[in-house]
Amino acid sequence: MSSIRLVAKSLVDSWIPGIGYVYRRLRDERATLLDPTPTPFGFKLAGNPSMADGSFEEEEIGVFQKYLEQASTFIDIGANIGFYTCLAATRGKRVIAVEPLASNLRLLYKNLVCSAKHSKCSGGTDTKPE
Repeated sequence: MSSIRLVAKSLVDSWIPGIGYVYRRLRDERATLLDPTPTPFGFKLAGNPSMADGSFEEEEIGVFQKYLEQASTFIDIGANIGFYTCLAATRGKRVIAVEPLASNLRLLYKNLVCSAKHSKCSGGTDTKPE
């Protein structure tokens, strides 16, 4: 995040936090409406487009894929929008993802459904995000 954006965010959050909250809420809702973006990893990802272009955490992904080969199940605590969850699912791994933030959870569900078309992934829960 650029220094100008950091300063602006800090000012808005400290002086008029309601505006910051509304902005982030609208931004997150908009992200759930956008079509998923194809990734170079064989799945589509809704949410942050910069995570889908192949430049997101390149070194970490390489290490992740190396160790994922040896695993049968991937547990993702704090799954965010499900990038690593979908990466594991499209590699045929059983995935368990936990995400407490409702806005991220909506995108996680959307990404899992989209990835399920390309993998053995399926999911369900007895609670729905608000």
